[in-house]
Amino acid sequence: SFPSKGETFIEPRLRIVWNAGKHRFSTAAGVYHQEITGLNDRRDAGDIFTAWTAAPFGSIPEARHVIAGYRIEPTRWVRLSAEGFYKDLANLNVPEWTAFPRFTTNVQLADGTARGFDLRMELGSSETFQATVSWGRSEVEYETTARALQILTGEDAVAYTPPHDRKDQLNVMANVNLKGFNFSARWQFGSGLPFNESLGFDRYVLLDSLVSVTEVPGEERVLYGRPYTGRLPTYHRLDI
Repeated sequence: SFPSKGETFIEPRLRIVWNAGKHRFSTAAGVYHQEITGLNDRRDAGDIFTAWTAAPFGSIPEARHVIAGYRIEPTRWVRLSAEGFYKDLANLNVPEWTAFPRFTTNVQLADGTARGFDLRMELGSSETFQATVSWGRSEVEYETTARALQILTGEDAVAYTPPHDRKDQLNVMANVNLKGFNFSARWQFGSGLPFNESLGFDRYVLLDSLVSVTEVPGEERVLYGRPYTGRLPTYHRLDI
């Protein structure tokens, strides 16, 4: 229940797990609503600030999840697992599209989908040595009918990958306990995140009254291409 919006929902959720010896099958589905949303505008590729705010339109963001997984333990010290997921997203709040590369808390509505899978291998059966290798692959797509994007693209509905769409992520972790000492290492690799490429710059004069364009210098503006078509470089970090 969200009293501030006058909204109440029923959120059915189901999880089933079947253990068959060394095999384990699982599946889950559910409906979720979340009023709090995080806003970040990655048209400026250097902006990493996120603002948390309540959904402003009187409609609560909704997600419907479906997940299926399989795990096997062929030996006492090896565990292999795979999991796939699909999420249907509605009433999302995304940053408003403008011609100014600055952070804004003004939002517009969008719908979306997210799909992907995770593969994981765990090694070790004692406290002496443990190691984990995992790879995740995902694809996120939003679609909006925001007027500014309709004007930019000439399309009624514009689809794009949001700035948190990381296609691939790889994690490797190892831990050794030896004679009272603990040695651990973790390596993380991620593919580049989307950002919005600029086509150029200009100056514009707002003609809302009689303005002498020979005397008014105008304001600088960024000319953007289609939303989030660029990709930042790949990322990795190693902690020892």
